[in-house]
Amino acid sequence: MQYIRNHYDRNIRIDEIACYLNIDRTYLHRLFTQEFRQSPKEYLTRVRMDKAQALLVNTHYAIATIALSVGYQDALLFSKVFRHHIGISPTDYRKNRQKNAAHR
Repeated sequence: MQYIRNHYDRNIRIDEIACYLNIDRTYLHRLFTQEFRQSPKEYLTRVRMDKAQALLVNTHYAIATIALSVGYQDALLFSKVFRHHIGISPTDYRKNRQKNAAHR
């Protein structure tokens, strides 16, 4: 988990994490799933989406810049993953959060 939290902004792969820990990828997946009830890839995506949400709310960075800063080289892929996990596009997420903040 610490490795993922420290490197989520890079294009890391699960086999890279397993290699870092000096264990087999399948074993890492099994341990992670047993302990945290999610795969390492799901955890990585969740960390990235949490960071992206914070950046969307607290900065005026372009979506492409946020995508890069959370480990996605392709802004379209980032938007697709964001929509899948959060339920709306990054642009709409930002607009909704700004609207909610203005009404407080």
